[in-house]
Amino acid sequence: RKVLGERIYQTQTLRKHAVGLFLSYRATNAREREKWEAILDESVQFTLPITPYRSFHKSDIKNSSRVLIGIDAVMSDAASLALMVENIGQGTAKWKETIKRGQGSKLHYATDKDDVLAAGDL
Repeated sequence: RKVLGERIYQTQTLRKHAVGLFLSYRATNAREREKWEAILDESVQFTLPITPYRSFHKSDIKNSSRVLIGIDAVMSDAASLALMVENIGQGTAKWKETIKRGQGSKLHYATDKDDVLAAGDL
């Protein structure tokens, strides 16, 4: 019984780590497909709300949500998110200066291990 408990704990820890990596890759617009392949299955489905200020394929809309299917779709969405964040404040003098210095807006997710629920936690 103790071995089973340890195995479940290790599985949950790995799942939560994968969620952390997912958020990190999404925030940094990771372009290396190998990174995504290490944490996502090719048949991954990621459901998001429809947001009018982000670019996406019309075919992603299913039942009033955006449903991304596959690693390439998740990567494309991360690029769309990065573009949106990069353009916050676009055209202002401060924006132009920070872009010249390579210090534009950045996205960051802050989570605690207890903030993440993995399958089997409940």
